[in-house]
Amino acid sequence: MGQCCGISTGGVGPRWKNWDRSKPWRSPRKARRWTSSVMLEPSNRRWLLALDLPASLPPRSRMTGSFQLLRDQPVNEVYRYEVRSYPTYRTGELTPQERIRGLQLPSRSNPQSRALVAEWRQRDPRPEALVTAALALFREQAFYYTLTPALLGDSHIIDGFLFRTAGFCEHYASAFVFLMRVGGVPARVVTGYQGGERNDLGNYYIVRQADAHAWAEVWLEGRGWVRIDPTAAVAPNRIQDGGLYGSIADPEALPFLMRRGGDSEWLRQLALSWDSFNNIWNEWVLAYGPDRQKEFLSGLGFGPVDWGEMTVAMISALSGLGLAYAGLRWRRRYARDPVVRAWQRFCARLARHGLARQADEGPLAFAERVARQRPDLAESAWGD
Repeated sequence: MGQCCGISTGGVGPRWKNWDRSKPWRSPRKARRWTSSVMLEPSNRRWLLALDLPASLPPRSRMTGSFQLLRDQPVNEVYRYEVRSYPTYRTGELTPQERIRGLQLPSRSNPQSRALVAEWRQRDPRPEALVTAALALFREQAFYYTLTPALLGDSHIIDGFLFRTAGFCEHYASAFVFLMRVGGVPARVVTGYQGGERNDLGNYYIVRQADAHAWAEVWLEGRGWVRIDPTAAVAPNRIQDGGLYGSIADPEALPFLMRRGGDSEWLRQLALSWDSFNNIWNEWVLAYGPDRQKEFLSGLGFGPVDWGEMTVAMISALSGLGLAYAGLRWRRRYARDPVVRAWQRFCARLARHGLARQADEGPLAFAERVARQRPDLAESAWGD
């Protein structure tokens, strides 16, 4: 679930406004239901995160017409809550005002994009056909996902993106929504989070700011609001950055435990161990008062607790577990995978001939460079 936005009519580039109106919805009978426990870090915002579509609200919160959860006050400290969600649902009919808002466009802007939609409508004016045509455009043309696109200028921004074919998720979502609205299909941009990293030590998922994402929703007759992710249509080999983390010029400048481990499994497991400790601390120490903590420890046979000693002991234990787990994973990975061993030997052999693989080169890119620089090794590089 994310923040939904409508478009304003000021200027020639899209500017997005929040939707905010209470609206009913329903889920099928006997639909699957998920229950999530969320530990939300301070954001100084009222937004609460949940999977689509929330069926229960945390205390002192409400759900808007765009199905966002909002707390009655900003989240200024770690906040723990539970929410039940239905992944399968259908929203109600659009009101006349909502339809108008879902079709708003700046006037006399992006003529190339408008002409493109006119061609699609001549072939097939159905909303589903327009969605298919737009996704085919992103999939079949040479669109690239990058976090460092060229500046698109102050005017005709959608044209600048569609005909330069490089941008990040907000560009794809905005362009898709513009195309749909030109074609008469109500649409809106949604911002939220996609993906995350599983922490097996604590049996939970970590969702970071680096997982922030933007997608679109279109309103289809008989189906309601339907999620469409135009960025997902970009071919994997045309993704030049793997996420917001890739946009950091010098990841080494980050605090040690905020860095991603990359190929260093032990570093990754150390970071996950630290996060698991923080999660335990937040769940147990911060979520319960002193009386509840003493009661729990007494039940385990502990007397008065020195929290400083307890903290050091927990950090040491979790770090040891994390390093042991990383070592086990490393041994299993490299002892049992003959493909990895063969690939490492291959790279080492080429490095001795002055063809060291760069850190950002995958197997195909490396093989292409070897073939260009040493045609006599092309057959070996491609394995023909």
